[in-house]
Formats: sequence, C-alpha cells, structure tokens
Amino acid sequence: MLLGNKCDLEAQRVVKYENGYKLAQSYGISFIETSAKGGINVSEAFTILARKIKTKREQEANLNNPPREDIRNITSKRPKRLIWGCSIL
Repeated sequence: MLLGNKCDLEAQRVVKYENGYKLAQSYGISFIETSAKGGINVSEAFTILARKIKTKREQEANLNNPPREDIRNITSKRPKRLIWGCSIL
C-alpha cells in the first residue's frame, strides 16, 4: 500500500494524485491519500491494510496446511489392514 500524506495541504502539493496512483499501479499495490491533521483517510488506511494482512495470512495458511481429508483421499487408495497386537499360544 502506498500512502500520500498531507493531502490537506493542496497548495503545497508536490506529487499529483495521478502520479501516486500510477506508481502504486506499477507495483500492483493500492494507493490512498491521507492527512493526520485533517483526519482524512487515516483510519481507512489502517483498516484496508489490516484487511489485506489478514487475507494474505489466511491464504498462506491455506497453502501451508491443506485439509487433511484431501491428503488422505489422495494417499490412501487401498484400505489399511488391521493388525492385532495379541497372540494365543
């Protein structure tokens, strides 16, 4: 996520919104302008970032820990034999 800060100071703007947006697009990330002083998009930026982190972690967890039922179905094509642990002499 790319943040443009101090968006409340429009008269002193150095980077145009379009330039920030295009830069973010070139990296495949989102772009949002914020202003802590004006309270503009600060909470929204944190919320968006937290959601993206949560989604990414869930995706990684699913890749690293596939459901066990799927693994069993793939690896155990034949039924297991029962082995008893006692003998009568």
